[in-house]
Amino acid sequence: MDRSLLPEGSVRKIRCPGHLLLDRDKEERRHNARHEGSKTPSEQTPTATVARRTSLRAGGRNLGRNQDSQGGPGGPILLRSQEDGSSSGGWCGATGSNRREDWGSNPGLGCIYGSTMIAVETGLYIGSVSDLKDTEALTNAGVTHILTVDSEEPNVSGFHLKFVHALDDSSTDLLSRLDGCVQFITEALSASEGKTASVLVHCHVGQSRSAAVVTAYLMKTQKLSLQDAYTKLQQLKPDVKMNEEFLDQLALYESMSCELDTNSPLYKQYRLKKVTEKYPELQNLPKDVFAADPAHTQNTEVVYRCRKCRRTLFRHSSILSHCLGSGASAFSHKRVSVGSPAGDQKQCTSYFIEPVQWMEEALLGVMDGQLLCPKCSSKLGSFNWYGEQCSCGRWVTPAFQMHKNRVDEIKHINISALK
Repeated sequence: MDRSLLPEGSVRKIRCPGHLLLDRDKEERRHNARHEGSKTPSEQTPTATVARRTSLRAGGRNLGRNQDSQGGPGGPILLRSQEDGSSSGGWCGATGSNRREDWGSNPGLGCIYGSTMIAVETGLYIGSVSDLKDTEALTNAGVTHILTVDSEEPNVSGFHLKFVHALDDSSTDLLSRLDGCVQFITEALSASEGKTASVLVHCHVGQSRSAAVVTAYLMKTQKLSLQDAYTKLQQLKPDVKMNEEFLDQLALYESMSCELDTNSPLYKQYRLKKVTEKYPELQNLPKDVFAADPAHTQNTEVVYRCRKCRRTLFRHSSILSHCLGSGASAFSHKRVSVGSPAGDQKQCTSYFIEPVQWMEEALLGVMDGQLLCPKCSSKLGSFNWYGEQCSCGRWVTPAFQMHKNRVDEIKHINISALK
């Protein structure tokens, strides 16, 4: 067939091994490439200002697209050949521009050239693990400290590092590590000797775990509420989205005035829940889960003793307070008499406490059961790792309850002060 009879721009399909379809455009490009390679360097077409475009015909779609220097949000990366043969370009989602002059390391712009790092404030960046691939870019941005909140420790050198092992799921206890993370950032930014320091906080993609740490930092250092701190971070980095569990932990952090209080009843209850999730078989529990046995120690704190044998059982600080339930209406599935209104502390007929050392043998490997006095074996209450309902109607999880009518409150009196 005479090629001259083919209309201009038409495609001539050729059957070849493997039934591949080659089009006329490809043949022409190959011919031009061979012709260009045969020229001397002085005859070849300059490439310093040529914008190369890659086109892909698949199902009638052209995925390549000419872009000018302004670009558009979400557009493809435009590569321009440089005089040295290298290429530059990319997209900065924070500024909505692919112009190099719009990127830079200006914290006000919120991004670093060629990186996913976003400036939260002067010297503090949030990013992803991909930012660690170019250590030179980190150094040029002034990063001196790196805080990793991820499941794998990164292999990077030349920086002050802190690694926090954390998965992005509901089983992760990030709350217990927040104070240490905030301290690392604070100490880095207040480095002495007149040296400028910057911190990169990152997880895997920079949306949940690192966002939780940065939010906690803003809450503590700028005295912001959880809502205000989270909103501020989302305005700077719109793709931030913490999982619900981390938001709950930050709410608890806020209730403790942004400082971990291991003696807080709320924190003790939270930690017991995490123990249940981490050790579903209830074996080999950490020793610090159990409060010290008050019968073996001496102090002036209010204690509670077995009404029958007077054995000291637990301290007042071991009581885990809870919000009152709705009263009798919470037991609508049962036939109950109308008692005192919701909000009356006398509704609660049991103390819900943290587990004490003398309970350990009874609790390990057992989901629920009775709590017996370690001395006289009289029944004191019950336990259930998955929770029990208080007489006020509130569910407490996990639950270790001691009936008030089985124990006596003992207050120490300073005799010398009465004289």
